[in-house]
Amino acid sequence: HIVGASKAGWMYEDAPLVTRVAKPGTVLSQGHVVLLEFFAPWCGHCQRFAPVFKDVASVLRIDAPSATVGAVDCVAFHSVCQDFNVGRFPTLRAYGTDGQELAEYSGSKHQATAVAAWALELFRGDKSADPLEASSSEVLDVLLREKATVLVVPGAAGSGAKGAGAQHSLRALALRLGDKAQVVVWTAERRAEGASGAQQPAPLPDLATPLPDLVTHGAGGGAGGTGPWLWLV
Repeated sequence: HIVGASKAGWMYEDAPLVTRVAKPGTVLSQGHVVLLEFFAPWCGHCQRFAPVFKDVASVLRIDAPSATVGAVDCVAFHSVCQDFNVGRFPTLRAYGTDGQELAEYSGSKHQATAVAAWALELFRGDKSADPLEASSSEVLDVLLREKATVLVVPGAAGSGAKGAGAQHSLRALALRLGDKAQVVVWTAERRAEGASGAQQPAPLPDLATPLPDLVTHGAGGGAGGTGPWLWLV
């Protein structure tokens, strides 16, 4: 599809997964991760990269279906590329859900697998894309009514390196789900009994929205495992 321009002379005419972008600000304000290529039609490197970029769009369609994969024609929209300080072609940049640039691709490998892996790693590390959180039954009930939800109840080991790894995994899950479902983390805590007095995840409260049976869980298994536990709602 097209954001703000006609299709005349469009290099990705046969690639419906690549959005023609005339106004990057519009795309970057939509709350999704974005991968943008800035190119010139006369550029030989751009012409050779075009089939690769089409394949990248196909990969991200599966692993990050809510991501926008777009391209800006810097001949047709010269002033836009000047505003974005594009100094060479092609220039490939990834943006977070807050519209801020995450990085510009500087790798030597221009294969689709390498470029897609680079983008996905950035998207999964984008802290602006952290899952939603609920610490009360009222908030959780509202979220559960809004759309299909993966509800995550963390286990006791939810901080430090393991906690950071879990956040990375949850962002990856949210990217994979796209607009089909949201990821919500239950964040209410209670102080554990005993000498340590460590904070532990609080049990889920009674909810107006009923939860189905537990369908899958993380390491540890069962009600006594370390989680995270996942419900599909």
